[in-house]
Amino acid sequence: MKSGVRWVVRVLLAACLPVTMGLVSGCAPAAPDLALLAEPHATVMAAEIDGDLRIDADGCVFVGEWFVVWPKGAQRLPEGVEVDGDQFSVGDKVHGSGGYVDQEWAGGMIDGPTKAEMERCTCPGDQVALLMLIQ
Repeated sequence: MKSGVRWVVRVLLAACLPVTMGLVSGCAPAAPDLALLAEPHATVMAAEIDGDLRIDADGCVFVGEWFVVWPKGAQRLPEGVEVDGDQFSVGDKVHGSGGYVDQEWAGGMIDGPTKAEMERCTCPGDQVALLMLIQ
């Protein structure tokens, strides 16, 4: 019986001693199924949106080749757009930042006349420019 107890003690020491030593030394054994997740951060759109303002034959406003979803509060004018008191007319250079997204994705973020114009001026699957900041 004594030899059986000694064997159990030896097995437990052999299995537990490395783990105990690792914990005492500041090291912890890795858990093979443990996934470490980083805390999510806010996404910032910072793509350059740059080009000449143009209005096509259907009355759709573009910057370069991109249909633009303008910042909140922008007003459509007969020959361009007004944003925070600054007017941009056909041929004016528009330089800002934002992002390029699928038309469907942008449609989930906007509503009203802006969404209706985007749906009229673009096709499903098209990329549009979300202009967040004008420089």
